[in-house]
Amino acid sequence: MRNKTSFLLAGLIFMFVLVSVRAADLKTLTETYHSDINQIQLNYTPKFEGLRENYQKDLVALRIKVQGHGDLKKTLAAKAELERWQKTKTMPVQGGDVAIPEIKELQARYVEQSSKTQQELTQELGRLSSKHMQDLTALQKKLTMDNKLDDALAMQPELDKAQAEVKNYAEQLAALKNPLAPRQKESTATDLPQSVAPINATTPQATETQNKTDFPAKPDLAKLKFGKPINLLDKGLNGWTVVEDNAGNKWSVHNGVLSNRLGGKRARNMRYTDLRTDTRIFVDFNLKTEVNVPKNGNSGIFLRGVYEIQICDSYGKPPNWQNMGALYKRLVPAVAAEKPADT
Repeated sequence: MRNKTSFLLAGLIFMFVLVSVRAADLKTLTETYHSDINQIQLNYTPKFEGLRENYQKDLVALRIKVQGHGDLKKTLAAKAELERWQKTKTMPVQGGDVAIPEIKELQARYVEQSSKTQQELTQELGRLSSKHMQDLTALQKKLTMDNKLDDALAMQPELDKAQAEVKNYAEQLAALKNPLAPRQKESTATDLPQSVAPINATTPQATETQNKTDFPAKPDLAKLKFGKPINLLDKGLNGWTVVEDNAGNKWSVHNGVLSNRLGGKRARNMRYTDLRTDTRIFVDFNLKTEVNVPKNGNSGIFLRGVYEIQICDSYGKPPNWQNMGALYKRLVPAVAAEKPADT
């Protein structure tokens, strides 16, 4: 399937392939885990929607009340906030000139309730990810004891990913419980489904602290100017290097197409390497690529070696943080633009 995508990010480009699952148990564990994750997120969708609906109802009630008292300033403020909310469905980082005490009180209550609900969601996801990691660890031990060393080694990437998810949920929960604490890295509510809006508001105390911080100005992306485009594959694999020297390597370039062709019984019992750019270091860039994914294929493009653009056979499925085009576990694609596999 061919999909055109464009990203504006910084760093090294990493090519990644997730080798086919070797053991039926591993496949079952992973599929069950992702299914449970999706179900938990879906269960919380009406809770967040209910909070948003209640905030809007409170704004309507406030407008009726202050207008009934003949208070022009508060009526206009309530009207402006209601229009802003209906358009964005998010809390403002700063109240602005229109934020009267009554609106600030409603916003503070909404943020408190939303944060509490988000903490509950994150705790559930964290518990599930911890159980998944324990299950994977137990399976790897069993495979090792059964002398299925290749299978045990092959599932290590999935175990590493599970460990990273456990850490990620723990960091998110800590940030939610203490928004004023310094963070090791930027973090947002990235593991929510598209229908669950992340809370991008702060408490009044947090807003005051942030306002005192000397952040750089937000860049105007419309004014960005890029240099002459380059083709990352015009010289074949020159300029690329494997990530693991001792792992299998099936990467090749033919007619400008980068492929990782795995197959055969032997291939299923091997660990294969990722591929990354070699000497070329990229700062800000606009990456455009087309991909062709086989049936049930699963791969990805890593940016900075951290953020993965998901590449997989997800045709016919709704946009999701683990489907084609997603910034894996962070951003849901705006539309499901993929085509059927092998087309």
